[in-house]
Amino acid sequence: VVVVTMADGCDDASQIAVLTRLVERGVVVACASRYAKTGQQVGGPLIKGLMSKVAGLSLYYGARVGTRDATNSFKAYSTNSFVRSKLKVIKVLRSALNSLLRRGDFASR
Repeated sequence: VVVVTMADGCDDASQIAVLTRLVERGVVVACASRYAKTGQQVGGPLIKGLMSKVAGLSLYYGARVGTRDATNSFKAYSTNSFVRSKLKVIKVLRSALNSLLRRGDFASR
């Protein structure tokens, strides 16, 4: 499990165990939310907070993203998902490179 948190201490470190348990139970990404019933945002410019909340709720209801706070960086990730994603990217890049080489786009001059 990889947990990303802000270096300025604004995230509630007591939530790390909760996020980690969610990932260990099979969730690929567990997100803390400032906009959940028990969440809060302390400080910061009013307009920035409003824009963040509108963006998060729009993604939650409109795009069915599984969190109300997609703009929050306080998340826990499954390391297995990172490995699978990296392998998929490598496979796609390798395939694209092989295709270009077969077409002769990289012929030496």
